[in-house]
Amino acid sequence: MRALFSTLFFISFFCFADDSLSVKAVTDDYPPFVYQEGGEPLGVAVEVLETMASNAGVELEIAFYPWKRAYLMAKTKPDVLVFTLSRTPERENDFTWIGPIFKTPVNIYKLKSRRDLVINNIKDIKAHRVGAVKGYASEKELKKLGFVADVNLDTTNSEKQNVGKFISGRVAFISSSPAVLSFYLKEHGRSWTEVEAVYTLELVFDEYIGLNKNSNPALKRKLDSSFKELRDSGRIDYILEKHIGGL
Repeated sequence: MRALFSTLFFISFFCFADDSLSVKAVTDDYPPFVYQEGGEPLGVAVEVLETMASNAGVELEIAFYPWKRAYLMAKTKPDVLVFTLSRTPERENDFTWIGPIFKTPVNIYKLKSRRDLVINNIKDIKAHRVGAVKGYASEKELKKLGFVADVNLDTTNSEKQNVGKFISGRVAFISSSPAVLSFYLKEHGRSWTEVEAVYTLELVFDEYIGLNKNSNPALKRKLDSSFKELRDSGRIDYILEKHIGGL
């Protein structure tokens, strides 16, 4: 009888272990898509990911880091994902992709009050410093356009720092998405009406979840299936509208 009980316990334990999946999600502040208040993760992508994980029966931990560190963690550690992540040709083979959650344009902006900045083409922008975030796809696009770090490209570790430099006049221009810039302008007590787009980067960035390629295959299947259910049901569109509708 004891031998039978031990056998049954052994079988049930490993059945449970096989079904128990967990993932660590790493990110940086990119509001209104991903951010934190009082240590609580919030935003469009957070709500999507939390709903996905809950529906898939996957235990989820969300942690915030500087972007380059978050990216490296997800690229090198199994069962770690990074979100949200622009899917670009350079990154294609670094991750298993789930999404896209949303699309976002990235523009170069100036303050309307800077009437000294007369812009007719990209060369006019290159005569000044543009703020960008280290490791973002938009930073790489700016470099492709001929911007040079520490010459006319000023990089920071976060969008919050990037907008702070822009508002204080430490950089003449900023590269950012409309929703993110609008969020941080409000934090600074400024209005969206105070800025204007002077150049649009050619790519519209598709924002995904990037899962480490060596992760448990069952984790990928469950998260991918859960994402598709949310997308097909219209739930993701509802979450997007709730957070950024009307911008």
